Amino acid sequence: MNTATTSENDISLKLSDLPSINEVAFNEPNIHFTLSDGRIIVIPTSWLNPVHNAEKKLKLDFKIENHFVIWDQLDFILGVKNLLNGSICPK
Repeated sequence: MNTATTSENDISLKLSDLPSINEVAFNEPNIHFTLSDGRIIVIPTSWLNPVHNAEKKLKLDFKIENHFVIWDQLDFILGVKNLLNGSICPK
């Protein structure tokens, strides 16, 4: 008999449970994210409108802070959770 409550079955991950982003590389029309667990996630830059529409110099002006890639000049932040859960995919 399963006596687990709904909250015990909730599969929500804490940020500390997720891999960090180690590297970001552009290979137009894609952007590659290398994660600390060895996975490489490749998505089209068109999924990230601010990055896609930016000049090359601004595209390459980012910093990686653990679980986030930050483009200060573009006022845009992308988190590893968004890469893994598919929330950045166009609907």
